[in-house]
Amino acid sequence: MKTNLRNLKLILMLCLTVSTAGLWAQNTDPEQTVCIGTQNYFVVPGDALNNTFLWSISPGTAGVDWTINSPATVNTDIVWTTAGIYTVTFTETDVLTLCETIVSLAVTVNALPTIYT
Repeated sequence: MKTNLRNLKLILMLCLTVSTAGLWAQNTDPEQTVCIGTQNYFVVPGDALNNTFLWSISPGTAGVDWTINSPATVNTDIVWTTAGIYTVTFTETDVLTLCETIVSLAVTVNALPTIYT
């Protein structure tokens, strides 16, 4: 039961912060739509001092479709370079019990609009 409540807490706290024209917005929806570019993601962890963290993305290829700037922290920037539908996963591992809490987020990355002059 404790793990289920902890998972729910992490899901509710998974936030996507999007920078647009200098404004910051937070979104806790488990499905996101963003444009190609850099997006900030963060999670409020269960134990920031003692646990380990890992961000991952599927499908796609790191360095080609996306880049995770700080994959072992609770706050990371993801640089989206290819439009598509991805799953962003945050894994927190309790170093004492090796129990994992996993939170996933569906992200649709749209291409940048074409500007005609």
